[in-house]
Amino acid sequence: MSKIKAVLFDLGNTLFKLGREEDWDWVAIHKEALEKIGLNIDEERLQQAILGIPKKILTEKGVLYGEIYHFHKGILKRILESVGCKDVTNGKLHAATMSAREVISSLQSLNDDALPCLERLTEKGLRLGVISNSEGLTIIDCERMGLAQYLEFVIDSAHVGVRKPDIMIFQIAIKVLQLNCKNPLQPDEVMYVGNELETDALGAKAAGLVGVWLNRDDQRIDSRVPTIHSLDDIEKLLF
Repeated sequence: MSKIKAVLFDLGNTLFKLGREEDWDWVAIHKEALEKIGLNIDEERLQQAILGIPKKILTEKGVLYGEIYHFHKGILKRILESVGCKDVTNGKLHAATMSAREVISSLQSLNDDALPCLERLTEKGLRLGVISNSEGLTIIDCERMGLAQYLEFVIDSAHVGVRKPDIMIFQIAIKVLQLNCKNPLQPDEVMYVGNELETDALGAKAAGLVGVWLNRDDQRIDSRVPTIHSLDDIEKLLF
């Protein structure tokens, strides 16, 4: 019998694809977002403002998924300043940013192996959940993509105030799993699967969980943690 009693997942690039930025209509996304806060900016002016943002800023390295909200908010502020809207309140800027992020979120799609994996693990009686470095939209994303029905809980870094690989976010998940249980699960009975070696697999391992690296891109492995190349391979690690 497997020692693993629960399997937790990362979200972006693990259960779902983040999507390709080159496929997004940035003008339409921001026009809609700004209209929601009462600003109707001509498409041509908006396009020029977006094109005027230095490429080095748009491709800035080190912007992690959980930090995208703040990064995008800064970009939107630049756009507004370039079209002469310099007095937009922080509340309206937040609303416009969230609107744009929600549109982008809706363009994401499930990986083909996600739902079949969750279905099989559910049938085996495993408890399932998500821990994500995100922007406060994780629960909405899970519901929209049909994942929520399989998940016992979703932990979003934006809500709990701590991000992977900090062991605290994994400890929060363990505490949730231990609530109202006659035989509370121990960390080494919980597997965490994610596509980032350091942030996900090694972060989980440091917290005492069984960290698993989902390396979809190539055949590399890492001796410190189990490595899989598809969610279809998870069950091989359970027994």
